[in-house]
Amino acid sequence: STLFPYTTLFRSPYRWMVGMGLMVVVVVKLFAVDLSSIGTVARIASFITVGLLLVITGYFAPLPPKREAA
Repeated sequence: STLFPYTTLFRSPYRWMVGMGLMVVVVVKLFAVDLSSIGTVARIASFITVGLLLVITGYFAPLPPKREAA
């Protein structure tokens, strides 16, 4: 997710996709491995926290606009 602000500056869809791929891998690992061993209340708090972080990241780093053909 640290790649997203740079993609907005450089308008690079490739870097945005790399950042999104890394974020997907981390979220899948979080839900598949890390949340399997914690209690219900902690799991709910984790879902809410991760959801809020994803929304904030999407707000500050939207998909870069497509480049115009030259």
